[in-house]
Amino acid sequence: GGEPGAASASAPTGPPPPPSQSDSPVHSDLIRWIKSSDDAHVSPKFAVRPSDLGGYGGFAAEPIGRDEVLFRIPRSMCVTHDDALSDMYSGEYYGVIKDRGVKDWGLILLAGWLAEERMLSEDSRKAGSEIYTKHKAYTDSVPWGPGEFGQDHVLYWTDEEVDRRLGGSRAHDDAVLIRRTADGAARMVGEFALPVLMGNRVDLELEDTSLDTLQRDWADTVRAAMAICLSRSFGEEVEADGGRVVSEVCLLPLIDVLQHSDEPNTRLESYDDSILVLAARDVDRNEELFHRYREEDGRAMPGHRWFTRYGFVPGNDVPVEELLRDRSGVFFDS
Repeated sequence: GGEPGAASASAPTGPPPPPSQSDSPVHSDLIRWIKSSDDAHVSPKFAVRPSDLGGYGGFAAEPIGRDEVLFRIPRSMCVTHDDALSDMYSGEYYGVIKDRGVKDWGLILLAGWLAEERMLSEDSRKAGSEIYTKHKAYTDSVPWGPGEFGQDHVLYWTDEEVDRRLGGSRAHDDAVLIRRTADGAARMVGEFALPVLMGNRVDLELEDTSLDTLQRDWADTVRAAMAICLSRSFGEEVEADGGRVVSEVCLLPLIDVLQHSDEPNTRLESYDDSILVLAARDVDRNEELFHRYREEDGRAMPGHRWFTRYGFVPGNDVPVEELLRDRSGVFFDS
């Protein structure tokens, strides 16, 4: 007996729900957003879990065979220069920055647009309303401040902290240059982004709509966006006008959850419409998945530059603070 749709504890009516692919709500939302696309795929064998290296990482929830597809991310879900260039309000101005060949224009476009998206989303949240931003699930899954997901970066520090912690080291001048680049990007993009953001704050009737507060929030958000782009972006060679091959940077949702290793167990395949991540070899259950973001060539990218750009020193288990305190050869001349 029983009414239609009723179920007893001893007679389940269907299979149990699949296990969550992450115990982190923001990564669960990210995976759900990616799966919402008919062109995307996330293997049920893939999971996001806390990593021993800090923050989160990708793991094999079940054994994975060599060349098995872990996930397919449509390019429409990646953050690219085209997102900035096609923006309804700011696209024309980003186009000027690109056409003028401003130094680091690719990073400026990516970080500026990402910062705009973040501030529009956060201001909307503060006002208790919802605003559609294309990559909200992704921007919620990346670190926007010190300690978030185990992330640290010189762009989160104050000028005093840079001098105190890195003074006399090979990393100091590099850190100062990166911070100046971020602050320059904030000023450049702010000329056209700040009026849009101020208008949004006024429309939302936020309690504080002062220009000083907006400028301070903007500078902090651009620095964090630049840290995200420096530490997580991928470079691709694409054909530009006239047949020239140029390098463009992009952010690949979910793929950038993977931690770095110079001996990765995953590999990427790029196609016109999507990016695939495949197992480079057989992977055991509960084994962490790694990607090589770039080769650990000490001449082209010494350890101190890994830290100023990516926030860590590869192949090193000693906390950076200890390396600095002990005047390690990673940071100091002997």
